[in-house]
Amino acid sequence: MQLTRRSLLLAIVATLPAMACQPATPPAATSAPAQPTAPSGAAPKPTAAPVSGAAGATAPAAAPTAVSRPAPTGSLTFVTGVEAANLDPHAGNQSSNPERNISQQVLEYLVARDSKMAFVPMLATEWRTIDDLTWEFKLRRNVKFHNGEPLTSAAVKFSMDRAVRINKQERIHQNIGLDRVETPDDYTVRIITKAPAGNMLARLTTFFILPPQYYGSASDEVAATKPVGTGPYSFVSWTKGDRVTLEANSDYWGPPPAIKTLTFRAVPENGSRINELLAGGADIISNVPPDQIKSVESATTRLSPVQGFRKIYLGIVQKDSAPLQTKEVRQALNYAIDFDTIGKTILAGYGKRAGSFTGAPTSTNKDLKPYAYDPDKARQLLEKAGHKDGFETTLSTPSGRYNKDREIALALADYLTKVGVRTRVQVVEWSAFIQSVTEKTVRGLYLLGNGASADPIQQLDWLGTKISSNGTYWQNAGFEQLLDQARATVDTAKQLSILHRAEVLAFEEAPVVFLYQQYDFSGVNKRLDFETRPDELVFFKDVRSAA
Repeated sequence: MQLTRRSLLLAIVATLPAMACQPATPPAATSAPAQPTAPSGAAPKPTAAPVSGAAGATAPAAAPTAVSRPAPTGSLTFVTGVEAANLDPHAGNQSSNPERNISQQVLEYLVARDSKMAFVPMLATEWRTIDDLTWEFKLRRNVKFHNGEPLTSAAVKFSMDRAVRINKQERIHQNIGLDRVETPDDYTVRIITKAPAGNMLARLTTFFILPPQYYGSASDEVAATKPVGTGPYSFVSWTKGDRVTLEANSDYWGPPPAIKTLTFRAVPENGSRINELLAGGADIISNVPPDQIKSVESATTRLSPVQGFRKIYLGIVQKDSAPLQTKEVRQALNYAIDFDTIGKTILAGYGKRAGSFTGAPTSTNKDLKPYAYDPDKARQLLEKAGHKDGFETTLSTPSGRYNKDREIALALADYLTKVGVRTRVQVVEWSAFIQSVTEKTVRGLYLLGNGASADPIQQLDWLGTKISSNGTYWQNAGFEQLLDQARATVDTAKQLSILHRAEVLAFEEAPVVFLYQQYDFSGVNKRLDFETRPDELVFFKDVRSAA
């Protein structure tokens, strides 16, 4: 089930004046969707996140629901297209789901989202706003990290202070306007911001809490390869180029997971992943190509489809390229692409041209129409910008990270070359590719998918300067001001109006080639009760045997 733009924004901001005090139920799998058909544009009826409490009110902490479950048994192998690069949540790329899906089995958040994208308690049992700048969170008691350290408010403060100090991927201090963290007692945390933070809960659903003693003394290598958290699974081993192994945490604070051993493997080639599923070597595989979805259906395996949040785009790096610094050239690149044909031929109809970094189910500006395919207009804009004879550039792409990424990159290069932008494709291994984007060493054009977030502010953040994975070098003071205003606005109508203006500005400036919103297809062994989430995340503590 998916949310409309209004119900999602209500879910994000409605808790600002209210204390959330909800049963501490872990995120659950969605109900099984029907066999997919090519998108029709009709969206299901939304379900808004639950809201409780009143402004400034206090409420008792929700007690965990007693669930009697047997001890974990058996094993599960999850196969993706690319290998994780770094499991340090502050130094690594935790906006990349290959890393995050491993990390969040070991590490946990204060707040999480359930399968319907509503906010639910995790390490925090309840929260409230004391004033416009102060959020207060009550922590779950009797929780221990895997190394025996207790979960206290000091751990939350340490985690946020560490993120500020390392200042790489995890920039929560910038994204929420963090001023400081206070710890009135061992189980109370107050997060004080420099301006009202309308995106506080959304940001906390991606921020891991770490044990101070372990991460305070761990070397960079140990922090990157041996995570320690409070999660339902403990880290066992990581054999680079082969697998990551986790084991069920016998001291987990919540109901125990059903599965004892988790194995994460990377198999870049699509057909090989599917063959492993069919042969029983994999229990769940991600990124089933749209044109091969029927091949995962067998007596023992099935397809689990969903329209995801992720937007695939072509980043335009303005640094060291005079042509790409010109708005008319960037607009020309957008007009040069016939994405309708790409969607039909490469994505089997599961892809529709986008005009923004927000889209269903969180689209804000429905009046914003995508760029049309108009090669003549593209040539005219190139000539107007002084590039009548075109120019040369490169297009960097991963292979296996997104559905048909390499094939899409080759098609894009062909369309660009036809209008005079002679484009050479470079296929780069994922960890090296994402490093080149985040460290801003990539040049020319690059194919990437912005985060699979349910928060439209966070989606548009990917075009701003506060996200390290924006390698475009595009900077627009007006756009940044609008995002800052949206973050500080708790009035839904005003926030929508601000986001509308930000979308239009980005569309006109064209810092990227807007492409499409990805459909996600997982292959699943029928013995498992599992469905694909639109945010691409997997909570393996919720995966159980099918009835």
